[in-house]
This record gives sequence, structure tokens and C-alpha cells, in this order.
Amino acid sequence: MPGEVLGDRLMSETSILVDTALDDTQIQSVRQALAELGAAGAQPFETLTGEFEAHPFQFSGPLLVAPAADKVPYLLTTHWSSADHFNAWKSSSSYRALQSLGDVSSELFVPLVETRPREHLRADKLQRDWEWTHEDRR
Repeated sequence: MPGEVLGDRLMSETSILVDTALDDTQIQSVRQALAELGAAGAQPFETLTGEFEAHPFQFSGPLLVAPAADKVPYLLTTHWSSADHFNAWKSSSSYRALQSLGDVSSELFVPLVETRPREHLRADKLQRDWEWTHEDRR
């Protein structure tokens, strides 16, 4: 909704669909574009509680999906502190570089925080912490 505050823990998925798997030159172009994400406001990428990737994103592909698609999919996942940072990045030369490779679309997600108790959710209830005690292994 216009004017709605989305919070400060947002996740985006950017899909890149290309005709053929990216070659070394194209991968280098992607790396250069993604190097700008931190300066654009992308947050450190937390994989497990307190563990962060060396860069503020995860980029994967080519992805194998069923049924097979006409295009080769790649996926970029990033975390943002605001929709403004995300939208500014979508207007950047970095994003345009990705668009030059193929069909690019992005979605922004807002986490829905669990309100009821659930086992092993960390305190902010956005992620499970899978550290099991001996008693849990019954």
C-alpha cells in the first residue's frame, strides 16, 4: 500500500532469465554489477544466526527447474533495510547491467513475524536456530 512502512528487514529476489548459460565474460559482468550492492544499501547476508556471507547477496544459477523452462534461470537474493534502498538500486547502473543480460524481474518480501510460540525460533522469530540438545534427539 502506498505510504505503508515495510520495516527494516526486507528480502528481495531478482530473477534473471537468459537464453543460454552465462559465459565467463558475462559472469564477470555480473560480479562487477553485484560489487555495487553494499554501497547501494544491501545488508549483510545472514545465513545462520550471527553468520554472514562475505558479500551482501547470494547469487545462484544456472538453476535446474522442472518442468524445464525455455530460458536459463539465475537468482539473486539480497536483504535490505528499506524499500527506498531497494528501489534506488533498481534504478542504478548495476541493475541495468543485469537487465542487459536477459529478462530481469525483482520482488520485495516483508517477513511475517510469528506471533505464537514455536520451537527453536530465535527471539525475533524470523529464523530457526537448529541447535539440538541431547534431550531433543529422542
